[in-house]
Amino acid sequence: MPHFWDEARLRLGANQTEDWIRFESWIGWDVAVSNDGGIVAATVTNASSYKALFFRSDGALIGEFDLMQFSPLISMSGDGGIIAVGGPGWDSLYVFGVLDDSTPQLIESVWQEPGNDAVTHEDAVMVYTNVTDSESGVKQVAIHYSLDGETWFVVNMTKLEGATWNGAIPSFAYCTWVNYTITA
Repeated sequence: MPHFWDEARLRLGANQTEDWIRFESWIGWDVAVSNDGGIVAATVTNASSYKALFFRSDGALIGEFDLMQFSPLISMSGDGGIIAVGGPGWDSLYVFGVLDDSTPQLIESVWQEPGNDAVTHEDAVMVYTNVTDSESGVKQVAIHYSLDGETWFVVNMTKLEGATWNGAIPSFAYCTWVNYTITA
């Protein structure tokens, strides 16, 4: 089962919040990493499916591709631009080209419930945002929040309707100041 944990070198202390992407019940067969570490590709299987997974070095999922059959071998060009996946069958070779998406996601209309001036120590804060990407779509949106400006926790947001995503920041003691930002 592949786990990607961003900034693992900076993790300290107990009770860390998981911010990795996990594929529970999947078996990893092979992995390839570009020379600069910017692209990671892996082949995985579960009881009935086969996939090629593509990640950035921060663990963000670039995409996944369903393979027609068991194809455990993976190789990558040094720059990460070409990835080949193969297996034992005569028709089990897949070749992928990684395209550079130069258009960033557009994160707008961030709001929360309850509002800034109405949060109590009993409230989990629901954060909402609209996120779009006309070139490659939006695959993941996350809330990064901190109580001290140094330690950051990550909550993956859930896609609702259209371009709207939401996630919850848990409740904290009275007079706790929480800063947060949204990434996509």
